[in-house]
Amino acid sequence: MGIAKLAKVTLILPRVESAQAISRLAEFQWFHPVTTASEHSEPNLDNLLLRSQKLYQNVDEIVRALGIQVGIGIIDTMIKGAKKEKKKFKVAELESLVAKLEAESKILVEECRAVLNEQASLKRQLEEYNTLKDALNVVSGLQVNLNRIGEGIRFFSAMYIINIKDFPEIQRSLPGIPLVTIPLNDFQSSLFAIGAKDEADRINKVIRSFDAYPFIIPANLPQNPKSAYEHVLTKITELTKKKKEIDSQIAKITTDITPKILSIHEGAKVSRDVLETLRKPGGLRKFAIIQGYIPDIMAEKFRRVTNKWITIVEDIQESESLHNERYDGKKKDDLQPKPSLFVNSRYFRSFEPITLTQGLPKAGELDPTPMIAFIFPILYGLMFGDLGQGAIIAAVGAIFRIRAVGTLRQWGTLLMASGISAMIVGLIIGEAFGFHILELPGGEALKSTGFIGILNAAEFTQENVLNILTISVNIGILHLISAFSLSIYKGIKQGKGFEVATQRVPVLIMYMAIISIMLAAVGADYQVLEMFSSQNPAPFFSNVAGDWVTVELTAKIAFPILLGSMVIQIIAIPLGAKLGKIHVHGSIGEELFMTVIEVMLIRLVELFANTISYTRIGIMLLVHVALMGTANGGVEHFMSQGNPGIAIGLLILGNVGVMMMEGLLVYIQALRLHLYEWFTKFYDGSGTSFRKIVPEMLYTSIVWETSVDKKILDKERVDKKSMDKKILNKESPKV
Repeated sequence: MGIAKLAKVTLILPRVESAQAISRLAEFQWFHPVTTASEHSEPNLDNLLLRSQKLYQNVDEIVRALGIQVGIGIIDTMIKGAKKEKKKFKVAELESLVAKLEAESKILVEECRAVLNEQASLKRQLEEYNTLKDALNVVSGLQVNLNRIGEGIRFFSAMYIINIKDFPEIQRSLPGIPLVTIPLNDFQSSLFAIGAKDEADRINKVIRSFDAYPFIIPANLPQNPKSAYEHVLTKITELTKKKKEIDSQIAKITTDITPKILSIHEGAKVSRDVLETLRKPGGLRKFAIIQGYIPDIMAEKFRRVTNKWITIVEDIQESESLHNERYDGKKKDDLQPKPSLFVNSRYFRSFEPITLTQGLPKAGELDPTPMIAFIFPILYGLMFGDLGQGAIIAAVGAIFRIRAVGTLRQWGTLLMASGISAMIVGLIIGEAFGFHILELPGGEALKSTGFIGILNAAEFTQENVLNILTISVNIGILHLISAFSLSIYKGIKQGKGFEVATQRVPVLIMYMAIISIMLAAVGADYQVLEMFSSQNPAPFFSNVAGDWVTVELTAKIAFPILLGSMVIQIIAIPLGAKLGKIHVHGSIGEELFMTVIEVMLIRLVELFANTISYTRIGIMLLVHVALMGTANGGVEHFMSQGNPGIAIGLLILGNVGVMMMEGLLVYIQALRLHLYEWFTKFYDGSGTSFRKIVPEMLYTSIVWETSVDKKILDKERVDKKSMDKKILNKESPKV
C-alpha cells in the first residue's frame, strides 16, 4: 500500500526507429514519459501523427454530430449498467493500429457524413421555406402577378409591405408619386409605387427609411402571391416528411454504430496522444533518447520489451525524494519532479479521490489514503446515523460497484462503506428513516440486545447532547494526534532531526497538555480558577489510572508541560540560527518576536479551534435527527387525519430530500475535517501523477502481436487488473 517504488529508464536508439520504440512503449503501457525538447524530428513519425490527428478529427466530428455520449453517465450506469466488453485490435505496431482504425472508420465516416449532410440540407431548406411562408402569409390574399411589376423602359414600379400607420408619412415624403395601398390585416398593407426610372433610387431610399423593402418572390416560385404561398406550404409538408424519415434513419444508425465508433474514437485519441507526447524525443540528429519512469518491479519486462535497443534502468533512491526539501526552505532545482503512482489495494483505492482533493503525495511522501479509508466512513456515519437511509446509500453504492467501471466504481465502494457506517450508527442511536426503532411495531423485542438505541439522539436532553458532543471531540482529539504523529514520522524520514526535536514533537506535547487542561476544567465544573485546588477526579485520567488522579494534579502537571513546550519552540529560533539549521529572514530579534506571537497566541488558539471544530460531527447528527423528526411529525399528522396517501408521499419526499441535501452536506463536512484540520498538520500533496502512456480504455483493447521474445511476452501479457495485482503484491517502499 502507498506509493510504488519507481525506476528511471533511458532508451537509446536510431532516430529512424522511433516509431517502433513508441509502439513497444505503448505495448508496455506502464511508462511515464519525461518531456524533452528537441529540434530533430522523424518524417515517418510526423506523418503518422498527422494521420492519427486527421483520423481523430474526422471520427470526433461524427461523434459530436450524432450526439453520442463519450463517457458513461450516472443514470445510464444505474439503469443499463456500463458496457464492459471491449473491441479488440490485434496489431504489431502503432502504425498498424492507425491503419486499421482508418480502414474501419472510412466507410463509417463517409456514410454518416452523407446522411448528416442530407439532414443539414433538409434543415436548411425547411428554414428557407418557413421564412418564405412567413413573408408570403402576409400577402397570400393578393391576386397579383408580380412578373408585371417592375417591367418597363421608362417607368419604375415595385411592391412593398408597410405598416398602415406609416402610409401618410410616406405619401408626404413622395409628393407626385402614385401610391396604391391594399390592406392585408389590421396593421400592415401592401404598397404599390409607380414612378419614372430616374425616381427609383429616391422611392426606395424613402421607403427603406420606414424599414420596408421591395417585396420579391424567388424566381423558382409562382409570381402570384397566393399561388406561391400554396406552393410553399406543399413544399414544407414534403420536406418535413423527408426530415422525419432521415431523423429516424440517423437515430437507427446512431444506435447501431455507437459501440464501434466509440471504440474507433478512443483508439484514435490514444494513438494521437501517444504520438504527440513522444514525437520529438531528445538526443542527436541520428540518435534518439527517450526517458521516463516505470514501476520498479516491472524493470525486467521493460528490458525484454525494449531489448532491441540500449536500455538503462536506474534505481531511484528513496532519499533522493525524501530530502528534496530542506528545513531552511531551499528547494532543489527539479523542473520535472518524479511522479507518484498509487498502489493501494482495491478497497483503499476507492478513497484516493479524497486524498486527491488535497493533492497527490510526492514521491517518497506518506500516502494517507489507508487511514482515510478507515476514518472517513466513520465520520460520515456518525453525522448521518440512520439505519434505513444508510441502507439506501449502501445499496446505491453497491449498484455503482457492480454495474459501473472506472471512477464511478470507486465512488460505489466509498458510498457502500459510508452507508454501512451510517447503518451501524443508526442502530446505536436507534433511528430508521427518522423513526425510533424501539418504538416501531416489534421494536420491544430488540431491547434485549442492549445495543440498539443505547444512545437515543432523538431525546434532546442536556445529558444526551453533551454525550454526543463529547464523543465528537474525543474522535477529533484522536484524529489530530494521529496527524501530529504522522508529521513527526515524516520529519524523521526526511532527516529533519532538529525541526522534529524543536518544533514537531513540542507541538504534539503542547496539544496533549491543552487537552489535559481542558479535561481539568471540565472536572472542576468549568471553574478555571479552582482547577489548582479541586480534588475531583480528573475525567479520563481517573478512569484509566484511578481516582487518585485529581483535577489539581492534572492541572499542576499540564501547565508546566504546556509552558515548557512553548519555550522549546521559541528558543529553537536563535539556537537553530546559531547551529545553521534555520535560515532566518531579517534579524534574529524580529524572527524571535514573531515566533513568540505565533506560539503563544496563534498556535494556542489554533489547536483549541481545531479540536472544537470536531463538534460538527455531533451537531450534524442532531440536525439530521431533528430534520427527520420534523418530516415524520407531518407524516403522523396526516395519518391521524385519515390521509394515508399524503402521509406516504410526505414520508418518501422527506427521506429523499434529507438524503440528497444532508447526504451531500455531511460529505462536505467530513471532507472539510480532513482538508483543514488533518491534512494541514503533515501532508503536502504537491506530487505529480504517474500517467501511463496508454491510459485505461473503456471501449477498446489493443492486443499487441510482436516478434520480440514473443513466447515470453505472450506468457506474461496481462490486463490492467492483473498488472495492478503484480504491483500490489510487491512490497511498497516504506515512507
